[in-house]
Amino acid sequence: MKKFTAVVLDTELDSTLRVFARLGVVHVVDAKNRAKELEAPLSPVEPSNRFYHLSNLLTRVTSLITAMKVIRGGKPKAKERLEVPEHPDDSYLTSLEGKVKVVEDEFGELSRNLKAAQESADKATRKAARKAAKKAIKALAADRRSQLLGWEELLQYEHALEKTKTLLGKTQRTYVVAGWIPAKRAKRFSEAVSQECHNAVALEITDYHEPKHHGEEAGGAAEGESHEQPPTKLTNPRFLGAYENLTTAFGVPNHRELDPTFFMAIGFPIMFGLMFGDVGHGLLLFFFALLGMIGRRRGMDLGELGNYFLKGSGLIATCAVFSIFFGLLYGEFFGFSIVETVFYEGIRASPFGLIMRGFLFNLFRFFDFDAGVTYIITSNVSSHAIPIWFSAFESTEETWVLFVLSIMIGVIHLSIAIFLDLVNKVRRHEWKHAVFGPLVWLWFFFGLATLLFTKGINFMSWFTWSDPTQPNMFGSAMADVIVLFIGPLIAMIGGGMLASGFMAGFMEGLEHFIASISNTISYARILALSMAHAGFGKTFLIMAGIASPPIWGVIPSSLLSFILVMMIGTIFILLMEGLLTFIHTTRLHWVEAYLKFYAGDGHRYEPLTLAAKWTTSPAARKR
Repeated sequence: MKKFTAVVLDTELDSTLRVFARLGVVHVVDAKNRAKELEAPLSPVEPSNRFYHLSNLLTRVTSLITAMKVIRGGKPKAKERLEVPEHPDDSYLTSLEGKVKVVEDEFGELSRNLKAAQESADKATRKAARKAAKKAIKALAADRRSQLLGWEELLQYEHALEKTKTLLGKTQRTYVVAGWIPAKRAKRFSEAVSQECHNAVALEITDYHEPKHHGEEAGGAAEGESHEQPPTKLTNPRFLGAYENLTTAFGVPNHRELDPTFFMAIGFPIMFGLMFGDVGHGLLLFFFALLGMIGRRRGMDLGELGNYFLKGSGLIATCAVFSIFFGLLYGEFFGFSIVETVFYEGIRASPFGLIMRGFLFNLFRFFDFDAGVTYIITSNVSSHAIPIWFSAFESTEETWVLFVLSIMIGVIHLSIAIFLDLVNKVRRHEWKHAVFGPLVWLWFFFGLATLLFTKGINFMSWFTWSDPTQPNMFGSAMADVIVLFIGPLIAMIGGGMLASGFMAGFMEGLEHFIASISNTISYARILALSMAHAGFGKTFLIMAGIASPPIWGVIPSSLLSFILVMMIGTIFILLMEGLLTFIHTTRLHWVEAYLKFYAGDGHRYEPLTLAAKWTTSPAARKR
């Protein structure tokens, strides 16, 4: 990003701001923040009467669109676009206000007719009158749709221009516009302003220089140096929009840190699928997500809560795919165990089944999890039908395996988060903090995980380990503990003191030590939610008349009660247990992972722009 400052003649302010909006690259900030740089006294710009007039009109038009349930989506035809002047003056706004009043009166009359119809004593008359009134309102909404949406778009644009003026600074005959533009667009922006504004604008574009902060190797902040932070331009692909929204709900990345949207997009559906693994529930969830994506493309309005579902339908579809994926690994279908079916036997013997069992086997070997390796080997030669991975409800052994797998996932997830913190600090040239912060923390975290998986959770046994099948890695049990635990712990706390001061460094090292244990254990919720999901599914099957354990192909005692209970149970699982899984998956990212490397204290790059979808003007057609 580059900083820009523009000094504009007061007589050319409106036309200049419209040029900036048409170019669509200017992120305007409060000019008072640049007063010291300009070395000139600036007066604030108060909201004008036009600003309040536009606010009132915009509120009325938006309320009409909402009340009449006007469909916003879709691409308008050329003849549906509302022609508006390029510079709407006050007389145009007065005329527009009269037109809005006409629509308000029309809708008000129809609303009163609907209310009267609902108060009719005769049921048949009430039903017919209500139907006629609703039909009339729907017809009015369709007839006025392009007009209302065009008015709203125009008013939003004009209101944005007036709101932008309140961020400017004012001298006797000029206005000062301050802001940011992307570095790649700076040259073209400068040329366009010079060409279109006819020397009415004095434009200065400068590079942004990172201020020096206390505690960094660069030293303290220079006296009087600006600490204004540039906005962050997010450049994620459109298909990651839902994950980007989930990330920015935590906070917008500042310009000095990595955008964790890709990190969220990879980890979120995997963890959701692990907790919500069921082929049938996943297929049903995918079906509803597909309907949501279709509804979003058609511009459906389902109210506040429903619109959240429409916006997140892509994310839900991805999570549903992983629910199906892990449902196959668990051998679950609407709570039924399908491991004994011919279909599942074919999947288990397929390359997919063999690869996934091999992956799990190698993961357990990598972490030296002997019980998991033994489980895979013994289940391979078992005479009973088994799932590709395991089912947490089948035995305590499989429950324990899923628990340890959850901890492994936590170790991997948190290690990536700590590594991203290392990357952030290296990019900011905070070498001392990078070495004695995340780098040493990774050493300690890997060492702690290695000792736990190879020598167990009995802390005292680490010092006297003598299992001949598991030789010590560094010659003796004490050497292992020193290299993998005591050494990195001392380096983490002592190095923190060196980098951040005695008390701050000590507290930071202690916090890392506690977080390494508590945050990792928090991933046990993967086991808990997976067991809850399977438990709910099997409970409803038993309530529906299926003998325990529920196996695919068993005939229920009563078909009617089976269908009724299964419908209620499936709705409950999709809504309540699905929401619970979503919340816990979000928590694992926001609380356990993001707090390791992500500040989220930035602000989004929001250029002043004109999005002309429902409006057109003579000047726009010429361009």
